[in-house]
Amino acid sequence: MPEKVRGNGEYQNAINYSDPQNAKLTFENKFNQELRRSMREHVEEYRQFTGNKSFREWLINTLFNLDYEHDKNA
Repeated sequence: MPEKVRGNGEYQNAINYSDPQNAKLTFENKFNQELRRSMREHVEEYRQFTGNKSFREWLINTLFNLDYEHDKNA
């Protein structure tokens, strides 16, 4: 998330044209916005993971297999 905030134009302007205190306030504001956006995007996935046993098992198996194979081949 810090990378997304770092690329935000308003935050970049605050870094370039404001004092550190104002830049930090802008960073905090943009970080909070990004966090809320991320939570909205992932709430349905969380609901599926916690409420749907088949989805949870599929996701865990898929992610484990990808990670395990990656480590074996590295």
